[in-house]
Amino acid sequence: MCIRDRVLQTMIRFQELANFIFERGIRQSFERSVERFIGEFGRVLHFMADSFSVPAESLESLEFGIEDLRTIADDAIFKYRMRSMTRLKCLLKYNPNIGVYISPRINKWKEGILNLVDETMKIIMGCPCLFSTDLGYARESRVVSVIENLETDSFAVARKEQLGKILDGLLNLPTQLEKVANEYKDILSADKDAIKEKFAKTSVTNEEYNAELQKLKNAQERLGELFPEGTMFLGLFIVNCKYVKELFAAQIARLTKLICQCIKHRIVLHLSLIHICRCRR
Repeated sequence: MCIRDRVLQTMIRFQELANFIFERGIRQSFERSVERFIGEFGRVLHFMADSFSVPAESLESLEFGIEDLRTIADDAIFKYRMRSMTRLKCLLKYNPNIGVYISPRINKWKEGILNLVDETMKIIMGCPCLFSTDLGYARESRVVSVIENLETDSFAVARKEQLGKILDGLLNLPTQLEKVANEYKDILSADKDAIKEKFAKTSVTNEEYNAELQKLKNAQERLGELFPEGTMFLGLFIVNCKYVKELFAAQIARLTKLICQCIKHRIVLHLSLIHICRCRR
């Protein structure tokens, strides 16, 4: 082998070694980034667990009422601990076919966050390997060999499973908000004409009027406790509740007014009958 070939072989081996170091650095950076990414979500989960005084692992299966949701929303210590952390913004909406729901939908949040890991891996898989004008690419594929397969990479699979469990705990809060709000969705779906027809009947008793008005009053008070403001801080999420809050308030006012009109009509009718009876005497 001549000197020129020896030098060429040495240069090729050097390029391969340099590319190996380059690839190892990419892999280490990827793993550290994923660990840190998951760690941020894990921190929020543990902050939430401290607020409720429960193990972090149990948060995904707990059921929350209005008081529980307000506990985390109003927790000053939790807010302080979250002061430097990014929160995800979402809206509370209403659809007659769905009910009250978080937008984007909760399953989309989980899918999107987990997808960030896959997207990062795809970018890395397309990263060019080292190249020199004289020697060309260090690999025939022209890309680094850091991740062989998205589905079988043991590190990625394990970390995505870990992140999925953390997200289940974090996403339970907005899930429970949907559940609590939907306990009153029959108010939003109430048909005005059907209500008017029901309470315009002479067979309706005073107790039935009182029961319906009390039901609306109780709902107004409970929803006022749930939505004292237009925004709720629920763990990782900032939920804009203004639309649904105003929707409930307007509908309760309409239904209350409608029932009161039925009562008024009933009283007027009753007084008219009394007047007619007196005139006949």
